[in-house]
Amino acid sequence: MPILQTRLTHYKKSWNPMMKITNKLQLSALALALGVSTAAQADLIITEYVEGGSNNKAVELTNRGSQALDLTGYVLNLHSNGGTDARNPQELTGELAAGASLVIYNSRATDSFKKPAPQGIESSVTFFNGDDALTLTLNGAVVDSFGQVGTDPGSSWNGPNGFATQDRTLRRLESVVTGDVIVDDAFPALEQQWQVFEKDTANGLGCDGVEACDGSVTPPVDPVDPVDPVEPTPPVELPTAESPLVFSEYIEGGSFNKAIEIANTAATELDLAGYSIAMYSNGATDAKYTLDLSGALASQGTLVIYNKGAANAFKIADGIESNVTAFNGDDAILLLLNGAVVDSFGQYGSDPGTSWSNGDFNSKDKTLRRKNSVVVGDKIVGDEYPGAGVSEWIVLPKDTSDGLGCFGDQVCPDVERVPEVQPNDDECTNCPTVAKIADRATYNENVYYANALVASDEELRGAINQDITKDQKKLTYSEVWTVVTHSDEDPNDAGKVIEIYTGRSIGKGLNAGKIGNSGDAWNREHVWAKSHGFPDQGQFAYTDAHHLRPADASVNSERSNLDFDNGGTPITEAPENAKDGDSFEPRDTMKGDVARMLFYMDVRYEGAASDNTPDLVLVDRVGTENGSPELGKLCTLYAWHQADPVSDWERNRNTVVYEFQGNRNPFIDRPEWVQQIFGAACGDAPIVNTAPTLDIPTVDAVTEGESVSVTAIAADEQGDELTYLWTQTAGPAVAFDATTATLSFTAPEVDEDTTVVFTLVVSDGELSVEKSVSIAIEAKPAPIHPAIAAVIAYIKRILAYFAWLQSLFSKFWF
Repeated sequence: MPILQTRLTHYKKSWNPMMKITNKLQLSALALALGVSTAAQADLIITEYVEGGSNNKAVELTNRGSQALDLTGYVLNLHSNGGTDARNPQELTGELAAGASLVIYNSRATDSFKKPAPQGIESSVTFFNGDDALTLTLNGAVVDSFGQVGTDPGSSWNGPNGFATQDRTLRRLESVVTGDVIVDDAFPALEQQWQVFEKDTANGLGCDGVEACDGSVTPPVDPVDPVDPVEPTPPVELPTAESPLVFSEYIEGGSFNKAIEIANTAATELDLAGYSIAMYSNGATDAKYTLDLSGALASQGTLVIYNKGAANAFKIADGIESNVTAFNGDDAILLLLNGAVVDSFGQYGSDPGTSWSNGDFNSKDKTLRRKNSVVVGDKIVGDEYPGAGVSEWIVLPKDTSDGLGCFGDQVCPDVERVPEVQPNDDECTNCPTVAKIADRATYNENVYYANALVASDEELRGAINQDITKDQKKLTYSEVWTVVTHSDEDPNDAGKVIEIYTGRSIGKGLNAGKIGNSGDAWNREHVWAKSHGFPDQGQFAYTDAHHLRPADASVNSERSNLDFDNGGTPITEAPENAKDGDSFEPRDTMKGDVARMLFYMDVRYEGAASDNTPDLVLVDRVGTENGSPELGKLCTLYAWHQADPVSDWERNRNTVVYEFQGNRNPFIDRPEWVQQIFGAACGDAPIVNTAPTLDIPTVDAVTEGESVSVTAIAADEQGDELTYLWTQTAGPAVAFDATTATLSFTAPEVDEDTTVVFTLVVSDGELSVEKSVSIAIEAKPAPIHPAIAAVIAYIKRILAYFAWLQSLFSKFWF
């Protein structure tokens, strides 16, 4: 097999702050990319797909070109359940040799599906089932696809010779050298591209071709083996009952704008005892939600059932708010009388993909109003839909609501809606008075973080803990109601708070402490799940408002005590969030907030006895045990922190909590500290800056008037640009350029030998070093006037004459 030369980067395993991550890949964007044909052709294609038992999921990519391939710009994307948004993008970097393959596998697959790095990588892009599509893109342009983007096939795409995308291993024929760039065409293609193998076959991963990597030939799946049909066979019939009660209007609109209307077509009042409405999701035959009806419905009276998140226009005053309206265009609804069918919408037991449609009729993004002439319901629940019944419905544009609340297929005048603001919903009557203990106006960062701001990298974690612990007040759990109504207040409506996961604005008085912990209330979400280390209210972390946030009660229940990570199935009530068996992914705008709250908890609580809380530890894995003081997934949180920076709203929340609780979240005040403390664990250790080095050569003594030049030798280990600043500190002043490495000047005139001294400071912009150099200046002898020189010469001759006479006298006298 050719040598594999590649490095894989995925933001779930490690984070590169320079990485560009594809977050959303809309179908329209894919279509646009297809228009650039040259940009959509590449040698890298999908060559093996494994959808096996449990978490045995893997994808193989191969360079079927003749040259080594630069992987920069390639991304593998997941499109779940007919969605067009790209999820869990896996970015590739490095180089892949010609003919070489890389394997992307699920972290919880058995070992036979895993390859060691750099050939293999664990990735959440493998969180697929048989009804999920994949796209491979290069700089945003599609170069290959698997499945049909924008279509939900039910449980699997199926084809001839045993082809199925569920419970199969599929290997691409070697004759296929270019990818499928049409992402929304029928799948599989008419021409055979894949050889089919039994479920959990793994011996072909890591090498190109249909044979096993050891050269053996694995028998393909028996083409006569039964495979799952595209749609499960619906039951022949369900019990039925005669009734004048029918579905009279169906609305599947934008966001939570969902409603159904039932009408009594009889000439007499109808007792609703025994009637119920059941919703069946994604082809299921067990009801996901059921609403039991009661009371009476007048002749030609109507009852509207609406979604609690719908706009006010869909909420009829005499209607019922119910989660039975948490449907999408592919969900069936039955109207029952003592369990027997009296009317149906959709095809029970069948998943159509995204919707049932026929011409203008569509169960997605439409309002459907039943004609006056229909007085008996559709009791055949398993027949084709809408079938002949399409003529029973008037099709209206998405989000049309003006026909709700009255009998017939016309617009309803003057139907009373639920008031926009319910009485007292904005008043938190169960919030105790809590005095502020800190003043935002006098907050001084240099004083508050006195230890952390001067700490070394090794001391930083402990210094932060000391700073954020010393003034913290332990709140009671009741006081938390008060604090979060201030810290999470809707900036556009002081009577409401913003829920962390749904993003909805909800009255402060609609909290679980006041109205009960029902699905309609908001409660206090422990972002660090309390079952992970502090289950008792007496523990400090239990009531720490820095990680307690308002949350929709039912969505909070969905999150439970799961770790945080990418991937999963969107939550029906809050589809911007997703979950799977071991993790929860919050909406994008809250990911950084969640990460910084958990970084705070990790550093704040280190097992001090005074906190009555164990050492809380973020770990880089999911599936942490209930009761353990661990929570994951560290490096996913690190990536979320990088991708979703601190907002002004988050800064204000930090300050409000500080006012009531007395301490702050340091990772909101100083986001760069996240890298210094957690970066190394996620492959993003901060670069430690060191001061430049500096040497100035010794300069020999010079005579006044001579030119002097000395060049400093400076270097910086990090390669930072250096600046120079010379200063004369002693001796007669001279002129020189102070900002270059070379000091040049002319030695000044001096009356006597003297010394000049210069100091040089070299800086890399953060750290600096300085040295001094001394240079001796020697004075020249003073020049003598010619007349004086003549006198001196005459005196010297006289003295010489007298010296001669003296010697002569001494010679002859004695």
